[in-house]
Amino acid sequence: LEQAIAQAQHGLDTQSQLLAAQIADRQSKAAQADALAGQLADLQARLSRLAQTQEQRRLAESSLLTLSNQAASLRTANEQLKTEMAALKRKIDELADVTECPLCSTALSPERRDNVRGQYEAEGRQKGDTYRANQSNLKSLDDQAATLKAEIAQADLALQEQPALHRQEATAEQALSQARAAADELQTLQARLDA
Repeated sequence: LEQAIAQAQHGLDTQSQLLAAQIADRQSKAAQADALAGQLADLQARLSRLAQTQEQRRLAESSLLTLSNQAASLRTANEQLKTEMAALKRKIDELADVTECPLCSTALSPERRDNVRGQYEAEGRQKGDTYRANQSNLKSLDDQAATLKAEIAQADLALQEQPALHRQEATAEQALSQARAAADELQTLQARLDA
C-alpha cells in the first residue's frame, strides 16, 4: 500500500511538474503578446504609409504622362510655327524685288508692297510671340516633369522595403496568434493545476 501511495505521489508530482513547466512555457509566450501587438501595429502603420506612397507614385506617373503629352503638343506646334515663320521670311524677301503681285499679277505699288510686307511682318511677330510663349511653357513643363521623376524615383526607393514588411507582418501576425493561444491555454492549465 505504501508503495502504491508512493507511486501515486510520484505520478502526481511528475504531473504537477509537467503542468508547471507547461504553465511557465505558456506564461512566457503569453507575455510576448503585448510586444508582438505593438510590433504588428508598427508594421501595419509603415505598410499603410507605403500604400499612400504607392498611390502618390501612381498619381505622379499619371501627371508625368499628361505633361509629356502637353510638351509633345507644344513641340509639334513650334515646329509648325518655325516652318510658317520661314515661309513668311521668304515672302518678305521676295517682296523686295517684286513690282507685280505674285497672286493676281497686277502692278504692285511701293505703298502696297510696304503694306503687304507689314502684314507679313506682323504675322511673323505674332507667330514668333506664340513660339516664344510655347518655349517658355515647355521649360516649365520640363521642370515639372523633372520634379515628378524625382518623386517617382524617391517613391520607388521607399517601396523597395514593402515585400520585406509584408513578410514581417505575416510573421508577427502568426506569432501574435500563437501568443494569444498560449494565453488561452494558460488559463486552462492553471485551472487543471488548481483542481
